[in-house]
Formats: sequence, structure tokens, C-alpha cells
Amino acid sequence: MFYMIQNILELIIGAVVIFSFKPWLFLIVLVGLIPELIVEAKYSRNIWSIDAAKGEIKRRYWNLQYHFKSLSNIIELKLLNLAPNFIGKISGLFRIFRGGEEATERKRFTRSTLAAVASTGAVGIALGWGVNQVLLGMMQIGTLTFLFSTVMDLRQSLSGLFQNLARQYKDSLYLSDTFKFLDLEPVITNTHSPVVLDKNVTPEIKFENVWFGYDKDKPILKNINLTIKAGEKLAIVGVNGAGKTTFIKLLCRFYDPTRGRILLNGKDIREIELASWYELLGALFQDYSRYNFIVSESIAVTVPGKKSSIEKVKEAAKSAEADIFIQEWDNNYGQMLGKEFEGGVEPSIGQWQKLALARTFYRDPKIFILDEPTSSIDAEAEAKIFDKLEALPDDRTVILISHRFSTVRHAHQIIVLEDGTISEQGTHRELVRLEGTYARLFKLQAKGYK
Repeated sequence: MFYMIQNILELIIGAVVIFSFKPWLFLIVLVGLIPELIVEAKYSRNIWSIDAAKGEIKRRYWNLQYHFKSLSNIIELKLLNLAPNFIGKISGLFRIFRGGEEATERKRFTRSTLAAVASTGAVGIALGWGVNQVLLGMMQIGTLTFLFSTVMDLRQSLSGLFQNLARQYKDSLYLSDTFKFLDLEPVITNTHSPVVLDKNVTPEIKFENVWFGYDKDKPILKNINLTIKAGEKLAIVGVNGAGKTTFIKLLCRFYDPTRGRILLNGKDIREIELASWYELLGALFQDYSRYNFIVSESIAVTVPGKKSSIEKVKEAAKSAEADIFIQEWDNNYGQMLGKEFEGGVEPSIGQWQKLALARTFYRDPKIFILDEPTSSIDAEAEAKIFDKLEALPDDRTVILISHRFSTVRHAHQIIVLEDGTISEQGTHRELVRLEGTYARLFKLQAKGYK
């Protein structure tokens, strides 16, 4: 914008000078440069169109590139000799979108050359008139030199203005996509007068005839009826794809049920203020985040806007069995995470999961939602972690998803999800006596230890 202001000021000065000679000189230079503006505008539009049309190809290109930036991926690429194959795929994708850009660049070059010829011709006409005036004795050579300099400055100012206008146009096309994204209305919103939950009270959770499917014609959950009392420890088991994680997503209100409703202390979750509901939750999903901060910040990040307490950080780390390896690092709780940063360390997968679990303990929520929270953690640490979960205050609800039956047997209530429905429900002993799916899966796991 500042360059454009500079161009406009130069243009005004040049126009005033040239108008004092002949107004048509200014018009000739202006008309001669308009093709440059058209060429640049068309080029900007074409480049944006290529990006818009082939956005998925570029995302695949960037995704493949990422495999050469992640240490774990590089190990597999090297071990299985996949690098040549991936490089070939990257090159192929690059040629797909680069081919369109190359064609656009060639067209731009041709059109820019023609536009430059037109603008140079316009300047030539203006200067030719000035030379003719000198030959006729109607203009001095010094005046012609001044006119020549002014015309060239005017041409440069107009050309710069048009190029900057074209760049602004190009940027506006990309920026408009950003604003379209930012202006998207959220599907899940608060009602006009939402109910604010008391942050000191753990609500009872009730699913009433809940149905849900990402595709309405293919329900994932079917007629779920379940009551989770405040302070209860609930375990959810089932094979992959049974709907366990979807159950949690509905509880977190990432989606609303297709049919039925979820009640919190008798109030429909859709009537509850989202912020007050999320304040009660502490969730650890299978795809947990890894924060490359110093350790204390990485653990305390789940409570934004408040000054972190190092004592509370250490307590959370101890609950997650993370304090052992943290103390082995050179800077302990001041250790930087991530090898890409100076002095940083790269935790193992199990250590990352313990740090993520420590974040949940640090948040100290009323409701713990844990989706396979110890899948990468050793058996000894896992046993200690679940002992600490069982020792939580009586007003803390725990909802646990796990394939390890050794971790769910002490839950107050266990439900078995099969094909989107609750096929079995009860305590560990009750379900074993039932000799259904739970008992069969439990015996299969137990058999591996005999």
C-alpha cells in the first residue's frame, strides 16, 4: 500500500508536468500501459485458479514431503528403501501442478512482451513528438531532455502502480478464501440463553435413545441408553469400529445426536453453555497433541490464562508416572522438548503419552475422559497410573476406553459396544458370569498370559 501511495504521488507530479505540455501525451502513455495491467491481472487470476483447483494435489505433495522431516518416518523410509519411491511420487505430483503454472508463466511472458512493446511504442510516440518540436524550433533541447525524463518517470510510476494493483488483486483472491473460512458458522453453538453448569458440581450424565451417524443412512450408534452417575468409573470396551470414540465425541458435543438426547443433571446438553461444560472435562484421546515447549509449560498448557504452579506440575507428572524420566533430563522440568530446538530432547512414544496424561491430571477435571490412555506405556507404570485413577476423589467421574481388560476390571460399570449398540452392561464379575462377548474377549487376553 505504501508503494502504491508513492506511485500515485509520482504519477500526479508527472501528470501535472506533462499536461503543461500536451494533455494527449499523458493519455498516450496511460493507454500504452493498460495492457500491462490486464496481463498482470489475468496472470494473478490464473495462478489463484491453479492453486484453488489443485489444492488437494498440493496437500498430498506436502504430506509426502513431511515423511522426510519426521525422524520416525525417515527410519522407515531408510529401512524399507522407500525413499526412491516417495521421491518419485513427490516429483510426479510436483509436475502436475507445476505444469499448469509453467504454462501460465509462458503465457505471461508472451503477453508481457507484447504489452511492453505497446507501452514502449506509446513512449516513442511522445518522444517522437518532442523531437519533432525541437526540429521545428518550437522546443529547446534542454526542454526535450526534461520532457524525456518526465515521460520515463511517468511510465515507471504507472507501471509500478499497475503491478502493485495486480499484486493486491492476487493477494485479495487468496485472502478472500481465508475470510470465507473464518466466516464459516459453527454447526455446534450455544442457545440464546444457555444453562451455565456449576464448576464445583460433577453432573450425572444420561444417554436417552441416542442415535448418531456421520452418514445419516449409516448410523454408528443405535439406541444408546446409559446413565453415568457422578463419581462413577465407567469402562467402555469393544472391537475396533464399534462406536466407542464416537460415543466420546457426542459426550464432548463435537456432534449432536441424530435422534435422542444427552442429559447433564436433567438438562439437554444442547441447552448447556459449551464453555462451562468443557471446563469440567479433561480428555486424552488416542491422537493426543505433542507440545514442543519446556516440560513445565507442556504439562500446564491445559489451564490457559492462569499462572502455572510448579508444585502442581510435579504432582501431575508423578500421577502420570512421568516424573521418573523428567528428573533424568539435564534441566528436569525446564527441559526443552523437541530435537529441532537447541538443547531439546525427543521423548519416546511412551514418554509423550505420559506427558499428555500429566496434562489431564494437571487440569484436575470433574470428568476424566480417557481413550486408550496407556496404549504405549509399560505394564508397571500402567498399573500405578490406574491405581491413582481409582484413588481419585469420589466426585470425579472417569470414562475409560481400553482394549486391555486388566485396566477395566475394577470399574464400577462396564459396557460392551457391538455394532453401535450396548450389548452387555455390568461389573467385571457380572459380565464374566454372563459368558458373552466380554467374557470371551477377557479369556482370550488371559490365555496369552498362561
